Amino acid sequence: MAVEARHKAALGEKLHMARDAISLSQRKAAKQVEISNAALSDIENGHNFPSESLLLKLIECYSTQDPLRSEIYAIYAEAKDAPPPDISVFIKENPCLYDLLRDLQAKEITEENVTGIRTKVQKWRNRK
Repeated sequence: MAVEARHKAALGEKLHMARDAISLSQRKAAKQVEISNAALSDIENGHNFPSESLLLKLIECYSTQDPLRSEIYAIYAEAKDAPPPDISVFIKENPCLYDLLRDLQAKEITEENVTGIRTKVQKWRNRK
């Protein structure tokens, strides 16, 4: 599936913003994520689209925080018509979630249900 130019441009702009936020040069950023300066420039200028693994490396390299991190993930997910990369990795790393997700898949998901689940998860987190 080809990535649309608008997604390339939007993602490139957000990644450039994230890098600028920490005053990191493009050359140093490229070196840290083990790609060429030209490759990073092409991504930031909307000519190329990063792989999922490269995007995750860039997010980590830039120490990107919300809301910018969520915006970057949302653009990537929309462009690829897939879950956001951080969620994909989390699910892959935790196969015990598969059955839970299948259980949820069998139910009607409403905003009320999601709110209830979120409340339970927050209570569970607070107990730790």
